[in-house]
Amino acid sequence: MTRIKWIEAFWKRVKKDGASCWIWLGPVRRGFGVVRREDGKHQVHAHRASLEIQGTPVPDDHWVFQTCGQRLCVNPEHLVVLSNDEYLKITDPEFRTVKRGDKHGSAKLSDATVEEIRNLWANRYTNGETQTALAEKYGVTQAQISKIVNKRQRT
Repeated sequence: MTRIKWIEAFWKRVKKDGASCWIWLGPVRRGFGVVRREDGKHQVHAHRASLEIQGTPVPDDHWVFQTCGQRLCVNPEHLVVLSNDEYLKITDPEFRTVKRGDKHGSAKLSDATVEEIRNLWANRYTNGETQTALAEKYGVTQAQISKIVNKRQRT
């Protein structure tokens, strides 16, 4: 695809109906618009491509940040290029925080249950618990129990 056709195809996927944000209508991954580069092989965020189309160079080790807070906005007036350090300073810490323990979305066991499993395993000689029995009791695999009791993984 020629550059001109690629740029035309890009802008056909943008809604510019007089609002200040230009909304990406194409594919979305993790809340951000995505588009294949001209070569058809590499995928980038649509807001990054928008700046590149406008002639603003974006180094590979830099971020494009939407100052409006709208993840689908591709309006170049709402976009700034930031170093990694700059990006981390201005973004919301809650957004970057890794959820751990039972706060993680895919956690199968609560923090209290993990502690209970570890206590049962610590007293296994008096209560006769095996990892397989613990796995059946808590609905996880024996391998998962092994990781929990050996503190290699939480859940």
